Amino acid sequence: MRNYNEFLEAKSLIKRREYKEAIIILRKLYDLEPDDRLIKFELARVLTKNKKSLIEGKRLLEELLSTPSHTYAKLELGRLEASEGNIEKARSYFEELLTEQNKNYAKLELGRLEASEGNIEKARSYFEELLSTPNHTYAKLELGRLEASEGNIEKAKSYFEELLSTPSHTYAKLELGKLEASEGNIEKAKSYFEELLTEQNKNYAKLELGRLEASEGNIEKARSYFEELLSTPNHTYAK
Repeated sequence: MRNYNEFLEAKSLIKRREYKEAIIILRKLYDLEPDDRLIKFELARVLTKNKKSLIEGKRLLEELLSTPSHTYAKLELGRLEASEGNIEKARSYFEELLTEQNKNYAKLELGRLEASEGNIEKARSYFEELLSTPNHTYAKLELGRLEASEGNIEKAKSYFEELLSTPSHTYAKLELGKLEASEGNIEKAKSYFEELLTEQNKNYAKLELGRLEASEGNIEKARSYFEELLSTPNHTYAK
């Protein structure tokens, strides 16, 4: 890759959800190096973030199916099909990956699919298989969500609490805050969300804090949190 710094800049923009700016850079890089699979993959991924460019993004991913990057393309295509409600098509992509190098990501996605379909035991089975792999933190997060959805609050909390000392701690705190709020432990919930105000997913925390303040009748404080989100990717939830 000749313009690696620009590629890294595009990746940074994607991380900040500044997709339009990322697309401009990646299109330029793709025009210069159309055979670079990494550039093509990232361009495809970011194009699928927008309904207007979704078809183009899918086409690029499908072109990658006949290359050494096919496993990553299948994973993305499976996620897209799942998001569009095409469960069986998504499942077929993920199941094809069960014999590939990134089979653990496929198991994670299959678990999520089964959970969304209400197949709790099958979902739990996929997640539990991942507990002894490098994907264990994601598995614990999903197992916690699964237990919470089943009303097993203490078990859910135990999974999330195990993640507080890991890189997934921000997601765990968000989930713990939601659980405490659902049980009426407002101050404890607030403490979790407030700890996230300096973290990467601070916007989700502001959204939850706004909802908490609104539920407590603190309308102006709630409005303040929501208005802060109007210029962020969470603006639709804030509105």
